[in-house]
Amino acid sequence: MKELLVLRHAESEQGRHPVRDHDRTLSERGRMDAGRMGRHLAESGSIPDVILCSSATRTTETCAVLCDSGRLHPRIEFIEQLYLASHSCMIKTASLHAMEADRVMLIGHNPGCEDVLHELGLGTHEFPTCTLARVRLEIDDWLELEGSCKASLHELVPVRDLED
Repeated sequence: MKELLVLRHAESEQGRHPVRDHDRTLSERGRMDAGRMGRHLAESGSIPDVILCSSATRTTETCAVLCDSGRLHPRIEFIEQLYLASHSCMIKTASLHAMEADRVMLIGHNPGCEDVLHELGLGTHEFPTCTLARVRLEIDDWLELEGSCKASLHELVPVRDLED
């Protein structure tokens, strides 16, 4: 049994100044939300062994605030291919980079995050910023993720549902 955590980045600034999409930073609310999600992970015991994170500024900042607030110390990889990645790229990245981990977190963007759940047969779900999906996978090796595997949605947590 493995667990895949899929997290959409926290809210980013809506560019008042022209900035490349890849370089958009978190808003103040986004930083607060990422902190709340980090504390939720710590309190619920859902601490990832590995975080695979898009290289975009808003995802790397989400990752940093999340880990700092939750006092999490996973292995972290920032992966360029996860920037605006499709669900198939996200799944392939997890299968190739997770190695011996039992719990892996992907921090990415929409529609990829939503589509990962759909691809795993878990239906269609709204995925606002800083939403976490906890998916249990009946696999022994992450390479099995790319094939047909049994998955169940254990939890879908929009940050707005968490207490301050």
